[in-house]
Amino acid sequence: MKKLFGSYLGALLFLLPTLHCAHAEEGGTGHYVSGSQASFVDGVLPNPGHFARTNLFHYNGTLVIPGSAAAGFDRGVFDARYDAIGTTVAWRPNIDMGKKWIYQMSGSLAYVRTEVDANYTLPGNVQARASDVLYGLNDLQLVPIMLNYQATPDLQVMFSSSVYVPVGDYKSSRLANIGKNYWSIEPMLSALYFGKQNLWEFSLFTGVTFNTENKKTDYKSGSQFHTEFTVAKHFPLHKGLGGIGITGYWYKQLEKDSGAGAVFGDFEAYYTGIGPTISYTGEFYKQNVAVELKWLHQTDANFWQNGDTILMKAGLAF
Repeated sequence: MKKLFGSYLGALLFLLPTLHCAHAEEGGTGHYVSGSQASFVDGVLPNPGHFARTNLFHYNGTLVIPGSAAAGFDRGVFDARYDAIGTTVAWRPNIDMGKKWIYQMSGSLAYVRTEVDANYTLPGNVQARASDVLYGLNDLQLVPIMLNYQATPDLQVMFSSSVYVPVGDYKSSRLANIGKNYWSIEPMLSALYFGKQNLWEFSLFTGVTFNTENKKTDYKSGSQFHTEFTVAKHFPLHKGLGGIGITGYWYKQLEKDSGAGAVFGDFEAYYTGIGPTISYTGEFYKQNVAVELKWLHQTDANFWQNGDTILMKAGLAF
């Protein structure tokens, strides 16, 4: 029996590069982070200058994959955990674009710990397990274009476009990877309402992520549509404004996964999530700060992990 299990486990480890691609969005994640851009904290600076922000991220989720004869297993359960600390730096140059237009650019990079545990049921009801842990810098996000239009004193409309540069560590033979090994471009259109009198916030961020092919696996993740919102009530708090509300998101692949590496089907992922948001913006030790904390629970998922996200942002304008 021990020899049989060793043979199965050896075959399992040989198949890991393929199994890793057995569901929509290769590896179960993409460049887009659900709910990460959904409120006034993600808008442009009110005045020319610089903004630096620390981003703390935690995700814990589970993905269950039905097995098949081609896959060589009857059932697979993937438990994934991601922890990251990152920095976003933004710059609003002193460019005169008229009274209603603002231009800004930014970039983000994070140090990530990712851990994946895989439990498989092999033919003959044999159980096998594999795990992987990895640390390092993830892919770089650049936002060279952030154009903001002040439609009314309380309403802003913003167009932005992100480019994800694959600089993070990646090997097709690993369960856990930090980089994606492909480029992504993500145009986004946003509307941010913040009532100066009623102190209500209604923010909506909608975008599409376009991915190139992962050359090491011949796998191309289909384009993804995503929209996220925040509804919050703000109130005076310590030389600034506190806020409490709800953030939600909705995600759906517009195209099926493709490429020679997508051997288990042209899956299309779908998921939703919602949770509470609290924030503070104002003066702290004579500095202009903005802090936001979210807990987001996935409420429905298809070909995607089910889990929870905790996200905190703390920024300083100077």
